[in-house]
Amino acid sequence: MKEGRKEGGREDGRKDGWMDKMPGLLIFSVLNVITSSIPYLCVEPLNLTKLRGSDAQFNATVQGSWKIMTWNVHGLLVLTVGFGGDVTSSSAQYSASFCRVDNSCVEFTIHNVSRSDSGPVVCTVQGDYGSRTAQLHVQGRTFNSRPFTEQGLDLHVECETSAWFPTPTISWTRNGQTVNSSLINTTSLASGDSFNSTSVLKFQAVTNTTVTCLVTIPTLTNPESSSVHLVVGKVLFFFFFFIGLFFFSPSKFYYYNAIYKKDQQQSTYVDMLNSGVSFLTGVWDKKTITNVII
Repeated sequence: MKEGRKEGGREDGRKDGWMDKMPGLLIFSVLNVITSSIPYLCVEPLNLTKLRGSDAQFNATVQGSWKIMTWNVHGLLVLTVGFGGDVTSSSAQYSASFCRVDNSCVEFTIHNVSRSDSGPVVCTVQGDYGSRTAQLHVQGRTFNSRPFTEQGLDLHVECETSAWFPTPTISWTRNGQTVNSSLINTTSLASGDSFNSTSVLKFQAVTNTTVTCLVTIPTLTNPESSSVHLVVGKVLFFFFFFIGLFFFSPSKFYYYNAIYKKDQQQSTYVDMLNSGVSFLTGVWDKKTITNVII
């Protein structure tokens, strides 16, 4: 009766040696050589959304030997790259550089993009590589922001977008927490082939608050955002100062409709309340806005 094959060895009892594994190693090596020799072209990202005035970058990775790469925008040849490093561009708006030392990766850049740049971006490598097409979406600058407006004890903050497509989704946060949609009023109007939107957040500022407007569309990986910080406090000194003006004035009454203390980036807002004076400072897009109303 024959003995069965021993575990980890051959039927004759001998262990497998490197000679026995040779066929498997040869097959793996041959497959690896064949795979690495197949021409391959990859362009990333395939969908890119950028704001008007910013730069758009696309990376093309080539596997195998290549000589000439071309980039087309809206069907027009705008840039040619040679493997040796020669770059020919139709204008200063387009540039390219290698992103790997072996020249297997090329970064193509469209500078200062505009709405007219939206559309297909095609990379082609001569030979058996073919071409790959990416899509560029250019949106208007995010925010034409307006400062706080005071209505009673309520504050309104407006967030505006211009020349976006499709219609953007606008949401708000206060101190990092999502704001209830019932406090938000958003309207959008078509303007040619894009949309202009205005979103208004209404709330009562009782304590210091950071408000953030977030704008997004399906092709954006992360929302565009803009924040404003509101500082709320009591300044009783101003209250007693203006009470003194009232009692010691010959006319017994002083009314200042608007007093503005301004420089290029700052003004002050003071609103008299029964318990004193609320001192509000709004910082929107790194600009401090001050209005003094007494």
